Amino acid sequence: MGIMASIHKKLLGTALKSLARYTPGLLIEKAYDKVKERIDTEIPYPEGRDFVLKMFDVMRKKFPQLSRYVREKAVDVFLIKAEIEGAKKRAALKEKLGYWAPFLFVVSPTMRCNLRCYGCYAGEYTKESDLPWELLDRVMREAKEIGIHFVVISGGEPFMYPHIWDLLEKHNDIFFQMYTNGTMIDKAAAKRIAELGNLLPCISVEGFEEETDRRRGKGHFKRVMAAMDAL
Repeated sequence: MGIMASIHKKLLGTALKSLARYTPGLLIEKAYDKVKERIDTEIPYPEGRDFVLKMFDVMRKKFPQLSRYVREKAVDVFLIKAEIEGAKKRAALKEKLGYWAPFLFVVSPTMRCNLRCYGCYAGEYTKESDLPWELLDRVMREAKEIGIHFVVISGGEPFMYPHIWDLLEKHNDIFFQMYTNGTMIDKAAAKRIAELGNLLPCISVEGFEEETDRRRGKGHFKRVMAAMDAL
């Protein structure tokens, strides 16, 4: 990268981070059309496009309410690294190999869960089925090399994975979306998530209290509501 290109990149990053801090609503509105155009081009499947656009739409509505660290990471990682810089790397790969690297991918570090919901497979797995930390770390490093900076974490219950915080802290230049049952998110965990800034937890429920407790156990719905309040 030349000196002028490096200066331009730094100035752009500084400007966008300032917008994220002081005028977050304006920034996210300006970014929406740009991101939509890229997604329409790079994600060939309607389900995938709808998924990313819905997530971005939620972010657009809630962005001004997020912690400063989350807003800055959303700009630095999701917008600059994944969208702007990552798009260039993915385009170069397309030129070289003839196919696009994905905008995102899904990984399940563990299939274990702390619940035993009726009909769910996750309660049958053991710790031996977890992904080794060294392998997961390598996957993240290689993903960034081809321009991927957005990763969805599924499971199992991701917070059962012993290295989940290591993942979030070491790869703070990746924006993670995590599917979780919410039972392991207390005030301390919520504070840590807010300070890290690169995790979007998506908490699952079966419906309202009656439906959720029927399948997941009495009191589960209230624990989920407490997790949401903490966040």
